[in-house]
Amino acid sequence: MKMNEEQWRLLRKEHWLLLKQQFPIGRKFWAKVGKIKPFGIFIEVDDFPKDSYRYIGLIHIGPIFYYKEECKPLPLDYAQWPQEGTYIYCMVYYYQEEHDNNNGQLSLRWLGETSQSRPEA
Repeated sequence: MKMNEEQWRLLRKEHWLLLKQQFPIGRKFWAKVGKIKPFGIFIEVDDFPKDSYRYIGLIHIGPIFYYKEECKPLPLDYAQWPQEGTYIYCMVYYYQEEHDNNNGQLSLRWLGETSQSRPEA
């Protein structure tokens, strides 16, 4: 069955509400590095539905003063960033309610830890 645009919109809204329930501000968790862009790292969560969008969060390359003490800013040298497919320990910083065609997105902070495989929670 093919979904029309209104059905997709409702599904995205449902997923966004679920995402906010599962990932409240301040929650720390392991996530997989999905896509790397010059402005930051998109992350995915293995156990979250991806019917409406694949990447649920972004760690932005913001200035150092932008980060809390426990968070680690992304280095200016991209070669030092965690690579696609690795797992990173991150924290939910705030919600971007409407972004990229009305898909919400989590704004995340990297806590400095990486792993080649998904660590136990």
